[in-house]
Amino acid sequence: MKLLHERPPRDNDEHLIPLINVVLLLLIFFMLVGRVTPPDELGVAPPVSESRLVARPTALLILVDVQGRLIVDGVSVRPERLAAEVAERLAERPRAVQVKADAELEAARLVEILERLRAGGVESLDLLTTVRDA
Repeated sequence: MKLLHERPPRDNDEHLIPLINVVLLLLIFFMLVGRVTPPDELGVAPPVSESRLVARPTALLILVDVQGRLIVDGVSVRPERLAAEVAERLAERPRAVQVKADAELEAARLVEILERLRAGGVESLDLLTTVRDA
């Protein structure tokens, strides 16, 4: 007569530990590798648009807030110096120009800024917006 040894019942949580380890490793990996975009210096909230066009990543970025303050590629610029600053930067490295203006900015003020950009040699630019959710 053989005596069979009964196995003690296994705990089901035992199988979850390797899965939890893998998930945590993936989380750490994506946190280290993923790029978090820093917020705009001025906190600009662009207008909403229906367009699905994608902005060019290597453009000269000009931020304009509600009060009309300007930042050109991370550097604060006075409005009267905008044309000279943009002309100088485009002479160094010609590239596309993008304007990210706040949705609450007065249209007349935006037109004034665009005229200064034209005086600085900008012939075409992209006006950045956010995409409306469908």
